[in-house]
Amino acid sequence: MIAAAILGAALTLALGAPRPAASEVGEMASVRAAARAAESAGASAGLLEAARGLRDEAEALTSAEVALDASLMDVWLPRLAELEAMIADPATPLAIRAELEATVEALARVGLR
Repeated sequence: MIAAAILGAALTLALGAPRPAASEVGEMASVRAAARAAESAGASAGLLEAARGLRDEAEALTSAEVALDASLMDVWLPRLAELEAMIADPATPLAIRAELEATVEALARVGLR
């Protein structure tokens, strides 16, 4: 039951609409905690899907879109800090880390790094 709640929070973050920056940091922290819990709870597949969703969202951004929409900075910069922390965390499973690294690379390509 707890794993389902954690997974739901991760998927909401990955697939949900942009929210204020303050809530982004808290939600990314939830994803980080979920990544740790997933390793032992066997929910890695769901977290991997959430990480892929973040990557897909980042890869869909264009440089022009970022230049014209300042709110994207408010959405992605707090996420970026948490993504980098999760990548550096040795407890993050390798498959999830790879997706997070791809997300950070996609953000860098459009100037959000």
